[in-house]
Formats: sequence, C-alpha cells, structure tokens
Amino acid sequence: MTTSTQDRIYSSTGYHEQKHGFSPEVSEFITRYRINKFSAFLKNANSEILEVGVGPGWNLIRLPAHRRVGMDVTLTYAERLRGQGVEFVSDLSQLSGQHFDLVILSHVMEHLLEPAKVLEQIGALLKPDGELLVIVPLESPARKIS
Repeated sequence: MTTSTQDRIYSSTGYHEQKHGFSPEVSEFITRYRINKFSAFLKNANSEILEVGVGPGWNLIRLPAHRRVGMDVTLTYAERLRGQGVEFVSDLSQLSGQHFDLVILSHVMEHLLEPAKVLEQIGALLKPDGELLVIVPLESPARKIS
C-alpha cells in the first residue's frame, strides 16, 4: 500500500479527528505525561530523535533534542510539525544513511502492514548505541490475536 493510499484511508475515515481531536487541556496533559515517560530514554539534549507514526507530534515536539524527525504515512500534520522545528518525512527510505540516538514507535506497531520490515529499516537508522522505544496498547483478554 502506498503512502498516498494510506493517507487517503486515514483522511477519509476521520481517524485523526477521532484519535487526536482533544481539547487543548487534554492534549497538554497527554504531552506532559509522555514527555516524562520518554525523557528517561534520552541520553542528553544533543540527541537525534526519530518518531515513526509521529501524528500531531505530541511526543516529539517537546522532547529535549538537537534534532527531531517525524515520520508518518499521512501528511495531515506535516506543515504544523515543520512549523515547530520538526523535520517531516513520509517514508523511512527518505532517511537512508542517517542515524538516530532514539527511535520512538508509540502505538504504531499495531498499524503496520509489515512490522518486521519496518523494524529492519529502523535498525539501519539506529546509531550503534541507539535505543528503540516501542509502546503498544494492552490487549484485553477478550481480544484474540491470530
């Protein structure tokens, strides 16, 4: 599936409005919570961070870093992120040859069509001492995974 196809699917279903359409107060609460959680994985303020599935950038915008790169298959928040100092890409191949101290996938793995392939791509983007932070939703006992 191409990026433009995925962008059309997410845009036509109102996904972003449903998942990210919170009041400013709720968005601020979520941002503070995540920043506290993710900051523990930062080695220093000179870090280079990549967030795959960046969405509106709640995690990335306020993390202390020398360089912030956000990747998402949809372009919904691209201009907003660029305006806040985040480099935006729509495909990991655009980062070929670059390396990051920290790569974040927060609630993204469950959306990937080829998670193993994406993890291989991310492995090539990590610095030798870099870290990968993956957060996935907790499955309820009633939900079965095939």
